[in-house]
Amino acid sequence: MDSPTLPHIDSARVQLVAQSDRKAPADPDLYPQTGSGPATNHQRIQLRDVEDISLSDNAREKIQTLFRISNERLSLMPQMAAAKKVLGDKVHDPEREKMVLDGAAAKAKALGLDEALVRRFIQGQMDAAKTLQSMTPDDPNEQMSKEQARSQKEELRKRITELTAELLDALKDIEENLYAPPFKAAVATLITQQGSKDPLHYGQLQTIFLNALYPPQ
Repeated sequence: MDSPTLPHIDSARVQLVAQSDRKAPADPDLYPQTGSGPATNHQRIQLRDVEDISLSDNAREKIQTLFRISNERLSLMPQMAAAKKVLGDKVHDPEREKMVLDGAAAKAKALGLDEALVRRFIQGQMDAAKTLQSMTPDDPNEQMSKEQARSQKEELRKRITELTAELLDALKDIEENLYAPPFKAAVATLITQQGSKDPLHYGQLQTIFLNALYPPQ
């Protein structure tokens, strides 16, 4: 079944404030040796051309990997919404959310990831998913049976679980550099450059994603 077309949402430009108690790691694989060093603490990071941000291609690739997996996960939500509507299920499923968060926390422990970061980030992914499901319009031509809807829902959940694990692996790859000002600036800039067919193209989802990584101060 084809995914419903997503409605238009005006993109929002997001500003992030660098945390004053974090220092940029001196990882040469992520930060090229320019001699100028990272942005100073207390500096407000604003969106800018990504070429102006002193990050290596490897760092950009890691950021884009996180976006790619998130986009794939979110792209499944219109199909999930369609299945739920046929079954009469609500978009918000607190028991399922708790199960997902607890599973993510367990994987975080195995990976050595900060549990608070993981819970906040995965909650953000679920909030974005619920937003997309709620935005999905009814299809007057929908002819899916309840049996087909149940099967679709279970298959989607399996894939979502796999993608959640991939997200945590990608998050582990960037955790050490996550709060470095140049890295934060790159995340905030690159997310605005998503393709028009990517769920993260929409400003509302960009804001949810960024707030999950960098909570408003």
